[in-house]
Amino acid sequence: MMEQRKTARWKAEPSLLGFGVMRMPLSDEGTIDRKKSDAMLRLAYESGVTYYDTAYTYHNGESEP
Repeated sequence: MMEQRKTARWKAEPSLLGFGVMRMPLSDEGTIDRKKSDAMLRLAYESGVTYYDTAYTYHNGESEP
């Protein structure tokens, strides 16, 4: 079970560990390797991660979809 943190400011209880998507595995073409990335994200989710660090600019706008 992933440890959660209570926040005084918000009602959310994010996971102690987060998952950063700034550097996802890349294919030979230089785009996100969706198969590997999906497996990584699925494992994080199934392990209880609820905090995902992403931004539109990561991977030229391809990290959020």
